[in-house]
Amino acid sequence: MISSENGFVVCVTKLLAAGASPNQFDKGGTSTLHLACQKGHATIVAELLAAGAEVDHADDHGRTALMDASNTGSLTCLKEMLEAGAAVNTAQSDGTTALMHASLRGHAVCVEALLNAGAMPDLHTPVDNDEHGTTALMMASANGHVLCVEALLKAGAKPDEGMQAGDIGLNALMIASSCGHALCVEALLKAGANPDAAASDGYTALIYASINGQVSCLEILLNVCTEIDAAIVNDGMTALMKARKNEHAVCVEMLLSAGAKDCK
Repeated sequence: MISSENGFVVCVTKLLAAGASPNQFDKGGTSTLHLACQKGHATIVAELLAAGAEVDHADDHGRTALMDASNTGSLTCLKEMLEAGAAVNTAQSDGTTALMHASLRGHAVCVEALLNAGAMPDLHTPVDNDEHGTTALMMASANGHVLCVEALLKAGAKPDEGMQAGDIGLNALMIASSCGHALCVEALLKAGANPDAAASDGYTALIYASINGQVSCLEILLNVCTEIDAAIVNDGMTALMKARKNEHAVCVEMLLSAGAKDCK
């Protein structure tokens, strides 16, 4: 396992030739294949697989070596795993898939490879105390990974897919707008995202952009939104009210210029 983790190809070759098992695990179920994928040692990954390493072995958290390669962003390791028949839609115990790992980290080439191998773009994490039904598209949008967003949308990810618990209906456009990722906002709108969609609590992308003073996102949204006076369910506040409350003067001016109803 030490040789696999540290990239000692010659040692791994000799050990395997001497009869060492390619399926060795630590107490947490992490395998030699996991370690090689975590470090991006593609040659060792190939040797282990050729020697009979279990391609879909999962550790105690349900994490597979394919997920490790996706998280690390090692395309060569990823391709070795896919060519060996790794299951692309397997989820670890928290519901995270290889595609979600790659999308979260911004590894666009890995996202594309996984999608081409049959990864499902709209899978949700499970709904429980910690997870609210998040998708790969939401993860990419939250972190501003526009190339991942575009790849997911091209593969058929639904731009208006929302969370299934917590802030029910919170979607990628709202998340990108809240975080100020204007390029992601543009990509989502181009793919048909509804700019006026509201979560169960009444929050819209426009309201999120206004709350956080995301001027670039607000400018984009004001060109396409028709419900600029939409209000939050529990307090009735609009995008203009939120922008004013948070002292985002530029946002206030933009909203007023766009015709937002001024209720001081």
